[in-house]
Amino acid sequence: MYFAVALDGNHEPLLLAIGLGTLECEESWRWFMKRLKDCLGEDIEVGFISNLCDKIDFGVQSAYPDSYHGYCPKDIARKIRESVGHNNTEVESLFWKSCNAYSVDDFYLCLERLQSAWRLSSGLTPYVESKVQKYLNKSYNCNARRLYGDTFEVDDNFATSNVQLERRVCSCGKWQKSGIPCGHAIACLRTRTSESIHGMVDYKFTNYVYRLAYGSELVNTIPSHVHWEIPNETVVLLPPSMQ
Repeated sequence: MYFAVALDGNHEPLLLAIGLGTLECEESWRWFMKRLKDCLGEDIEVGFISNLCDKIDFGVQSAYPDSYHGYCPKDIARKIRESVGHNNTEVESLFWKSCNAYSVDDFYLCLERLQSAWRLSSGLTPYVESKVQKYLNKSYNCNARRLYGDTFEVDDNFATSNVQLERRVCSCGKWQKSGIPCGHAIACLRTRTSESIHGMVDYKFTNYVYRLAYGSELVNTIPSHVHWEIPNETVVLLPPSMQ
């Protein structure tokens, strides 16, 4: 089911159109937007606010390519909670302050504070967090003994490994290979805070770097199959031995 809702002069919701479909896909949203444009007319300027849905974005771009299309702040706030954690209210609070800013200066000030708080809240990605917890559990079976400085000898009941915290290396090779402290290294770090263990993880595994990498427009996603270009003439390429 598809809805188009507007605001009247009193800022009250006004239902414009309802559509029924068997499948919520890009073609269905494009059909609905085309029918909405037929009802409203060609000369009416409209803007759209929707949730974070690529299918709706495709439909709006197909029917109204020159119109403004923004996203619902509540939906963005939900994504923020999922990204930084539901217990972190500072980032979400700054986000709502930027939404409610009444001047350009106030908006950019809130945005700058939001970016700073976002970076501070950028911990490890959930996958790496689970790996650290796994190695932490394994570390309780290890006995660490300081040799000198930041160099330790660790016995895991099967073998003895040498750990150098400053160089971030372990003789088992797992730390330098993955960028995540192995159980031997965490056994040496257990006397410190959990933040110090996280600080030994390679920076590329943080949420901040993950968002920079996969939130960029430079990442080319595979479009829906309805947009695939199929050439009229097919060319069969044989292996070199059969040519």
